[in-house]
Amino acid sequence: MVLLHCGVLGPLQKVLQSAKKNLKKEALWLLSNVTAGTQEQLQMVIESGLMETVVSSSYDSTQEVRKEALWTLSNAAMGANAAQKDSMTKMGAVQAIAESLGKHHDINTVKCALDALAEYLKAGEERRNAEGGDNIYCGILEEAGALEKLEELQDDQNEAVYNKAVQIIATYFNCEDDAETQPEEVTTTAIQPQFAFNFGA
Repeated sequence: MVLLHCGVLGPLQKVLQSAKKNLKKEALWLLSNVTAGTQEQLQMVIESGLMETVVSSSYDSTQEVRKEALWTLSNAAMGANAAQKDSMTKMGAVQAIAESLGKHHDINTVKCALDALAEYLKAGEERRNAEGGDNIYCGILEEAGALEKLEELQDDQNEAVYNKAVQIIATYFNCEDDAETQPEEVTTTAIQPQFAFNFGA
């Protein structure tokens, strides 16, 4: 592990700040394989300060750099523990993944991003069940404009992308909408029962 930190991660920071896009892309590809490993490996990436650079790289002007940065962030989300997800969220990782949904990425990258968002939302639900309150990731994603992007992906021609987007909305967002509209439906039912089922049609 020490060898990983000193031998690989150390020089990567300088490479990721290089103006040479191809070098950045290759460095991010390497890092995406590290973040797909163990939680110990991911923790080293977080502690090295590389994750902030990966987040900023996800907004790079070069699509290939953005793509590899997104894979790095998404791979990290899939195996991260709750504390690591919190750390990456503070660095802007969730917002970066959400932003990527509006970019033109290949199908596999979009599916990977959706899986990563689902992992964050699942972690938020587990915290909500344990501590009460709201799913913090629902709020973060709504503020980042991800809900609109997810709704747009429901029209995607790729069945897997469509299914993942629908599943996320149905699991983590529809219940909040129902809670907001319920009082209006109850009031309307009492006054005009014949129109009770017209809402949401």
